[in-house]
Amino acid sequence: MGFPKEIETDQVIEKKQHQRKQQFDRRRRPLDFSPGDKVWVTTQSVSKAHSTITAKFVPKRDGPYLILTQKSPTTYVMSRLDFPDEPLGTYDVPALHPIQSRDTQPVSPIKKRGRPPNTRTTSPPTGVRSSVKRHAPSHRAQQVSSGSSSGRRRNQRRRL
Repeated sequence: MGFPKEIETDQVIEKKQHQRKQQFDRRRRPLDFSPGDKVWVTTQSVSKAHSTITAKFVPKRDGPYLILTQKSPTTYVMSRLDFPDEPLGTYDVPALHPIQSRDTQPVSPIKKRGRPPNTRTTSPPTGVRSSVKRHAPSHRAQQVSSGSSSGRRRNQRRRL
């Protein structure tokens, strides 16, 4: 048997632990999966410098996967959708996220980002003039200062 101070401390610890559990369970939503459900699996990605993979840009979840069986109240055996009879592994409930829609296709497919490549336009035949009106250069840009011998425009005179 322990000392009275130890018993008192153990009771306080158990009481506080029970309070923390109650607080956590207040907002926890129970997840009940059944065999045949489709779920996302949370992945633990690690940065790999030699292969230039950064964990920051790796997807957080992988899937969709199919639940084969329930091993315990909190663990499930998973399989791929294309090979439903071959088990992939066992995962805990916190690592599983249910798929809300029945459609497994992406809502908006990923598109290539960036500026589209330039397409070369064919020039009009030499005998045909284009209808684009060309403007004469402005008078201000053509002014050359009388004191500059280098031919610089007035607005371009600066120290070199």
